[in-house]
Amino acid sequence: MRAPRLRPVALVAWLCVLCAWAGAINPPGSPSVAQVKEAAVAAVAAGKAAPAMHALAAALRADPNWKEGLWDFGTLLYEAHDLPNALRVFARLTQLDPQHGAPWAMLGICDFEARNFGMSFTHIQEGRSLGMPNANLQAVALYDEAQDLLMLEEFPQARHLLAGFALHRRRSPGIVAAFGLAALHLPLLPEQLPQALSASRRRLVQALGLAMFYLEARKQAAAAKVMSRVLHTWPNVPYVQYSDGVLLVRMGLLKAARAAFERELRIQPNNVPARLQLAAIYERNARYRDAMTYARQALRLEPSNFAPHYMVGFIEFRQGRLTAATRQLERSKQLNPEDSQIRYALAQVDVRLHRPKAALREERAFRRLERLTRSYRSTGALPASVYLHSRKHSGTP
Repeated sequence: MRAPRLRPVALVAWLCVLCAWAGAINPPGSPSVAQVKEAAVAAVAAGKAAPAMHALAAALRADPNWKEGLWDFGTLLYEAHDLPNALRVFARLTQLDPQHGAPWAMLGICDFEARNFGMSFTHIQEGRSLGMPNANLQAVALYDEAQDLLMLEEFPQARHLLAGFALHRRRSPGIVAAFGLAALHLPLLPEQLPQALSASRRRLVQALGLAMFYLEARKQAAAAKVMSRVLHTWPNVPYVQYSDGVLLVRMGLLKAARAAFERELRIQPNNVPARLQLAAIYERNARYRDAMTYARQALRLEPSNFAPHYMVGFIEFRQGRLTAATRQLERSKQLNPEDSQIRYALAQVDVRLHRPKAALREERAFRRLERLTRSYRSTGALPASVYLHSRKHSGTP
């Protein structure tokens, strides 16, 4: 998913470029600003890195706020793998043009290459929320953001982003490996697998990743076939049974899914996602006591995770305990204010509590955020509904 790179510029050329960009003054009788820019545009179009960078440096010396020149210069720096200077150029461009997504995305992509995963996630998320007209840039940014989430150990969010590639049938070894790493909760980059994992574990990552890819591509039969081989070979590896449960839920086989999640808990007694899935299954069948048992267990294990608070609040709401539901949903919102489903649930609770102003505020927040989470290409914030089933409750969140 990496963009192609140009040949690195020779050291002497780099020194000339950077010294010029630092602000040397043009001598009297030099070409006009417009002429210098035209020369830079022509040099970029010629496709040779060193002359293009010389020309861009001269043009940016004449006009430091030239957005197109900054974009081209930053892109050439990135392609030559001069990340510190590329970061500076794109950071400058985001200051000059903060409402366009492409500079933010490129800043985040450079952050990723520099292995600054937290900043990369933040900048790419900003870029994608603002929009990017270039499909290739969108794909690279999305893949890097998913990898950021892997390294930040935000595995459900990573899988949520990767789903876009599966939905559009964009399969590659890196995408499949990323799916496998997300499913197994392994904080690694796909490129690190040969050095980080044994041959057997690499095969597991690829096999489970392929099953998850097929699942998100809505090819359930193919996913089930691959998953059967995974279960036969690696039945006791953490998160294998959980992944099988996720597949079974999507196939509507809830009894079998419940058994898979329970097997996962025998392998990993403190597994929170499995408890949330079990809570969702029991809630769907209106077995609220059982649902609440698992939801509260998850909350005790991870009190700073927004999802257990949401699940407890949702179950309280379903039972009509509105004050308790509000308390849990508000806490969930504090932990993840960008989740549209939480805001929708709070709006419904406020309606039931006859608080029209609060309900309107949450509904507006929901509508603002919902456009970012309605599709597989969301902002990277995990929708709370990932732990629920896709059935509609009339008048409920």
